[in-house]
Amino acid sequence: CPKAGAPPRMRLRNRKIDAICPKKVSQRRSDGHLGEAEAVNQTFLKYIRDIPLEQLRGEGLESGRRLREKLPKNYAQLDEMPDDEVADYLISCLDENDHAAIRKRYPPLFWADFKTREEGDLTGFAFLQFMMGLVREKRAKKRDQQRRAKYFRTQFQDCRHIETASRCAVFVTFDKGAARLAKAVYAYAGVRTEVVHLEVHRA
Repeated sequence: CPKAGAPPRMRLRNRKIDAICPKKVSQRRSDGHLGEAEAVNQTFLKYIRDIPLEQLRGEGLESGRRLREKLPKNYAQLDEMPDDEVADYLISCLDENDHAAIRKRYPPLFWADFKTREEGDLTGFAFLQFMMGLVREKRAKKRDQQRRAKYFRTQFQDCRHIETASRCAVFVTFDKGAARLAKAVYAYAGVRTEVVHLEVHRA
């Protein structure tokens, strides 16, 4: 805790820490701010507990099952689709309600105007396309749950890189899947960034 007479900036910094780490505060402070921090913490916990996780999980699994029924049985056909068509095709395979919701959330060319862009939107759309099967890693199905979770986190990082690169002239990658995903997402969202996929050929 700041000592008596500490400058305002130091006191503000500790106040921010108190708000983020209420458990640590309880060990260090005993003034009125402790009760406020605990109240905020309990409020957030209540919101988290109220989220119907099992219901959402069930709905997600069911939506995924219905989507897979409409996709080509041979995913090679999906891989052969042009980059500027595949994202739109995947969205068209969704049920009417899901289709309308995605179109509303991510309308075509939603990233074209920098004045209306929202941070994280392109990342979210890229990860959505990944979850819908635009790119796949066959080995992920054979891994244990911990390794699969790590793979999904890595893929999310790739989606963040795709959004970051959308502000650049060129996105260069050695990852074939990331290049495919970036090209499809950029084409749908209205991004002018050129995607370059590099390959290593051993002599």
